[in-house]
Amino acid sequence: MSCYDSPSTSDDGGHGDAEQTQGSIASQCGCSFAWISLFFGGVPSKGGDFFASVIFFLAFTALFLIASYRLWHWAAVDKYVFMNLLPLVLACFILLISMATRVYASNNTPSTSHLLALQLLSFLALPLLVDPCLQLVGLLSRRAQPGGYLDLGAAFCRTMNGVGLLLYCVAGAVQIVFVNNLERGGGSCDAASLATLPFVADLLVLIALIFSLLLVILARLRSYLEGFILIHLGVIHLFLLTATVVRLLRDVSAVQIAARGWAHWSPPNAATQLVAQCWSGARSIDWSALRAIRSGADSPLAFWVFWVLCLLLATLFLLAVNLPAYTSSSPPPAAMPDSARYQLCYDTSGGAAAFKRVENPGAPTLPTGEPLYELIRGDDGEWNVRQATAPTVGGPGSYATFTPWYR
Repeated sequence: MSCYDSPSTSDDGGHGDAEQTQGSIASQCGCSFAWISLFFGGVPSKGGDFFASVIFFLAFTALFLIASYRLWHWAAVDKYVFMNLLPLVLACFILLISMATRVYASNNTPSTSHLLALQLLSFLALPLLVDPCLQLVGLLSRRAQPGGYLDLGAAFCRTMNGVGLLLYCVAGAVQIVFVNNLERGGGSCDAASLATLPFVADLLVLIALIFSLLLVILARLRSYLEGFILIHLGVIHLFLLTATVVRLLRDVSAVQIAARGWAHWSPPNAATQLVAQCWSGARSIDWSALRAIRSGADSPLAFWVFWVLCLLLATLFLLAVNLPAYTSSSPPPAAMPDSARYQLCYDTSGGAAAFKRVENPGAPTLPTGEPLYELIRGDDGEWNVRQATAPTVGGPGSYATFTPWYR
């Protein structure tokens, strides 16, 4: 019998009580069904999740071991490398545990604890993986403009991401309390924060990534950083932005469902018949009956390709960064003003060498190969002239490497 069917009874005296009880059960069933819209990735199934979970479990295990070894080796060598690797190791560990949980949940009947654990892990993984990327942007910004607006902008991005992480933690705690109360027969579905907290956190992380990508471009234009640095960090941002947008679209759908009211929610496909008997025993949610309710961002293909795979590739590209080159190479003094370059000329009228200003040359030399010069302010406050440079991170090609620099 479906949750939405009215029971038949031959006892006229108990007909009113039976209708009231059945209405309560129908309301609770509708609430539990609507909650699938808040469980990112849906309920894992053997056909759509088991093999993918095993593959990604092995992949994240390997990345976790590599990142852990690097963290252990550089813990007492370079604090900047250590601080960059620490959230990356935590993110790999969280994704590793998440994949292991999905392996079990897809091959067995999942419990509410498994589903809540998957939600909490998905909340934590994204901002922890975004933080190392923002730290790299901070290192580049510090090289390009120590103490300037680029450096402050990188700190702002990390702050936004940190606030997003805090909201994710609060959202996870709220969901755990809500679902546990729902299973015990208490609580109600009228909790707007359940949908809005993850949505706001998604926006904060998305804004942090967009601003950090803009900072990379500005650092590239200001300091003539090697172009492949921009490409490398741009690819990392692309993967993280894709995962964030998928998460955002998912939570937008949840916010819309919460705004309409849980009572008006209906399954997004022909799964209505599969959600019968949603409550069994002591009001425990029958998650196995809800596995078919997966569409849009919750479909297995979208979840594994645009969420998990993007996080895996972002992790791989982050591990390819040659961190010692970012942290051990001190940036050259910044030119003042930013775009000012000077050409050394011979003044025929005065019979002496003179500097001619060249606006925005786009390179440390002229197209003919003639060097340009720039003004810098020394530590004593005096102005000096030096040959213009195109500073890179530790030299051409050293921004990224797959060689074991951590040995």
